[in-house]
Amino acid sequence: GGVGIMAASGGGGVICADKGEKAGLPLPDLAPQTRAALEQVVPEFGAVANPADLTAEVLKTASTFAHCLDAFARDPGFSAIMVPLVFAHPGATGARAPVINEVAARADCAVAAVWMTDWLEGPGSAALDGDGRVTLFRSAERCARGIRAWMDWHARRAAVAQPAARRAPLEAAAAARAAIAAAASQGAALGEQASKRILAAYGIAVPREEVAATPEEAAALAARIGFPVVVKIASADIPYKTEVEGIRLNLRDGAA
Repeated sequence: GGVGIMAASGGGGVICADKGEKAGLPLPDLAPQTRAALEQVVPEFGAVANPADLTAEVLKTASTFAHCLDAFARDPGFSAIMVPLVFAHPGATGARAPVINEVAARADCAVAAVWMTDWLEGPGSAALDGDGRVTLFRSAERCARGIRAWMDWHARRAAVAQPAARRAPLEAAAAARAAIAAAASQGAALGEQASKRILAAYGIAVPREEVAATPEEAAALAARIGFPVVVKIASADIPYKTEVEGIRLNLRDGAA
């Protein structure tokens, strides 16, 4: 979801929106039901938008402020709400802090109060800071960056929780078990050709190869594959070909 910004002053809302955009936060439009709820109480000179400017008229009673904050908290497009508090006063932040706490207690989204006044311990700050459902930030930028980090964490967590897509076909395991069992039944190590068949069954690219029983057959197969080629001994009795000089590289014609 996105972030909703509900301010009682245009300046506070614009600052939060600027910092939100800087942090890469999505600021979606209000849902129709949110817009309708705000229009019931916000005067015409306010801004029913995101960010919203409720104006001081809405702050005259706790019920109208709670009405607007509840509408924001129920908006399906918001996973977090920023509530800027631009000045501290017993009748302002002191009265609004309990309302913010009450709405946050019943909300399904995160609620962040942005304390934008220099009176750091002003009325209401302790109530907000001590509430486990409200996060109090001392600047709009720190709030926006914090929400961005929180959203990124949830995105990574959701990605990890997704089951990994299967890359190999279902029959690959059966092919691998069959090749291993066949080698074990002969008391031999898994040979190069069988190993490559297992890799190919799991979708891992292996070089094209052919098995020849005579030099003439090897020359004909090499011509069909295309020069240059590599020739190796294919024998279950010789697992380490380099020890018997059983490899020839960069052969460019049939005579080689």
